[in-house]
Amino acid sequence: MHMNRSNLVAAMLAAGLLLSVNAHAAGPQDAAKPAGDAAAPAAPSAPAAPAFDPAMEPQAFLRYAGGAAAMQLKLGEWVAANGQAQQVKDYARRMVVNHVAVQQIVAKVAKKANLKADAAMDPADADAVARLTALTGTDLDKAYAAFLSERDPQIVQAYRWQFENCTDADVKAFATSTTPIMQVHQRLAEAIHQDVNKEEIRLAAERKAAEQKAAEEARVQAQLDAAQAASKKKGAAPPPKKPKKPMGAAG
Repeated sequence: MHMNRSNLVAAMLAAGLLLSVNAHAAGPQDAAKPAGDAAAPAAPSAPAAPAFDPAMEPQAFLRYAGGAAAMQLKLGEWVAANGQAQQVKDYARRMVVNHVAVQQIVAKVAKKANLKADAAMDPADADAVARLTALTGTDLDKAYAAFLSERDPQIVQAYRWQFENCTDADVKAFATSTTPIMQVHQRLAEAIHQDVNKEEIRLAAERKAAEQKAAEEARVQAQLDAAQAASKKKGAAPPPKKPKKPMGAAG
């Protein structure tokens, strides 16, 4: 018998997870909706990452969920203690509470489903933790918000794939109940990112617009140059022929 969804929700509530924000009730119908419009360019900028594939087997997903929770927990503890902006520190504290609960539930689901689910962080997440825990104050606020604005959408994708496709009843129930929570995390993190990094986002947007304008001007100029070169080539007079000597003329 698989874990009842209402029991999962009750466990999350008891652990302090945020199940409703902005008057949204948790449920798969909400989870199936996009989490929001496309995010603005992240600041500070980061190298483009490979496309994320959310499709995972149940055991791999539980490991992924546990590792992602470990990453959020580590960062949340550091930012809550070393950040500057109150809204960022408050969000970080919420992440600590929520992801302690997620770790506990992942362990229970794994045990019930007879699956192994260690909470080892993904190497990329471990690198991010090392980088961010070297920062403090405003620099930490900005980097933390920018990182989550890029990372949280992937976490949401992974949870959504499971509630839509998972064949294990216990894992599916966990993903179905938890996806709306992860979407709340994503929306709040994006809102904080848009606030604390608003100047960086504005400058990034201006740079992008300037680059696009320059590229378009270069494209138009190249077309003009090509057209002028073709016109000159077409209208050029043929070289003059050497005049023939009259017959009988002296050499």
